[in-house]
Amino acid sequence: MIQGTLLKSGSVLALTVACAIGSAVAVADRNRVDQEQSTRGVLTDVVLAQELFAYGSAARDPLAVITAARIAAGAAPQETARTKDEQGGEMAAAETAPKTNEAGPPELATMLETARDLAGDDARLQDMIKDVAEFSTRGRAEGPLRHRDEVRAQATDIYRDLHFRSGELAEVMVIGDGDTRLELAISDDGDQEICRKIGYANILSCSWVPRFPGAFTIRVANLGRVYNRYDLYTN
Repeated sequence: MIQGTLLKSGSVLALTVACAIGSAVAVADRNRVDQEQSTRGVLTDVVLAQELFAYGSAARDPLAVITAARIAAGAAPQETARTKDEQGGEMAAAETAPKTNEAGPPELATMLETARDLAGDDARLQDMIKDVAEFSTRGRAEGPLRHRDEVRAQATDIYRDLHFRSGELAEVMVIGDGDTRLELAISDDGDQEICRKIGYANILSCSWVPRFPGAFTIRVANLGRVYNRYDLYTN
């Protein structure tokens, strides 16, 4: 009788554990996303333009800067205003680190101006720059969304309830002003972290394919001692 009771109790326990494991697996599968993506996203050109402009400016290479401007013009973003919550930032009132970049990430106009300066009296290069400027005024029917903001020293900006389509590539990118290190983190509606990037570089990006529709949260943290002016891109 005791043996039967123990067997029965063991079966109930095993069933309970199995159900718990099954439930946990179901939740994990619900929130799981595909990290490895070979698809070329709309933000790829934004990154390429920024990196090529940085190279061209440092090397004083007008052709590289012109090419960067041409790429940037073809990936021109649509401006959007996003609402954020803020956490931390206790050090903001006592910021002592020098602020070297007040302008933020370079705009297309900055790229064109830099290209003109580097091209000098070269008529061929100046004509190329004029072509890029004319191309940029034609506009685009669609493009990435961009929100410009600044995050205080030792603070985190939080953007909630961003929706991406299930089964399609989702992209988020932050371009900082270079004065501090930034951290980019993405979590889903179950508070499961999908991606976290910390970098000394100005550009941080995450891409994934949501398995199911839902709301996502984006966090942009400033790890430095002075505010950082950044662009937040989403596709």
